Amino acid sequence: QNFDTARLILSHLGLLNIEALQLQSGSTHSSLVMLDSSTVNFRSSLAALDRMPTRYSDSVFVLYCRKGQNKIEEILANQQNLQTKPQEFLEFLQGLGWVVDPVKHPGFSGRLRPDSEEGSHKIGLNAQIPYRPFPYYADAISEVAFIQPVHR
Repeated sequence: QNFDTARLILSHLGLLNIEALQLQSGSTHSSLVMLDSSTVNFRSSLAALDRMPTRYSDSVFVLYCRKGQNKIEEILANQQNLQTKPQEFLEFLQGLGWVVDPVKHPGFSGRLRPDSEEGSHKIGLNAQIPYRPFPYYADAISEVAFIQPVHR
């Protein structure tokens, strides 16, 4: 069989090189392994591979903390109203990414789902995450939801 096209693609992606073909220290196989299509679980394993996300997805909790605050309740109380925060913090938030509405956003929403009654997601420490627009960033390999928890 001719694997020239596959080798060319793997090479362009940086996956086909001497390091990838060599055994890693303490390992019994290289990081590049040819799939065996004759195994019983090949199709289900391939389907599972196809269901894996194509990007890394992370949630980052962004909290505004005033000078001298060290209690979680005080810090979470800061998050209630964006208008009470310094302009520099608001500019910082705007610089993190574009704002998305979690209800309408088809992509990653910080793994949050709204509670049917409260419209928020509880995270412990007497905090919850309001189901409201948040800064979001994505590129070819990662996506990040910047979430602001509030005091409940």
